Amino acid sequence: MREAGAIAHPERGPCRHRPGETARVLALAQPSHRPLQEAAFFRVLGYSSEEWRQFESDLRNQHLPQDVTLEEQTPYGQKYSIRATLVGPSGSSAAIVSVWVVRTGEEVPRFVTAYPEVGR
Repeated sequence: MREAGAIAHPERGPCRHRPGETARVLALAQPSHRPLQEAAFFRVLGYSSEEWRQFESDLRNQHLPQDVTLEEQTPYGQKYSIRATLVGPSGSSAAIVSVWVVRTGEEVPRFVTAYPEVGR
C-alpha cells in the first residue's frame, strides 16, 4: 500500500503532488467554468469551490493511493491518470478520473484535472 498523498511514478517510485493544485478544479462547482453536468456531478458528491480543501484532501487520501495508468508523453511532460471511486462529503460515491503530469525535469506530479468516469 502506498503512502497517502503519494503517486507511484513507474520509473522513479512514489513522489508527491504539490498542495493547493486542486483549488482551481473546484471552480468546477461553478457552472460558468464547466459543463453543467460536471458541476452538478461534483456538487452531488458534496464538493464546492468554497470547500476546495476537502476535495484536495479526498484526492490525496482516497485517489492517490490507487493504481496509476501511464498516459501520453506531451511537450510539458509525462501524463498519468488514476481511475477510482471517490467518496464525497455528502457520503455519495462515484468513479472519477484524475489526471496528473510530471513536468519534464521535475519529479513531483502536478494535478491537472478530474472528471466523472463514463461507463463505470
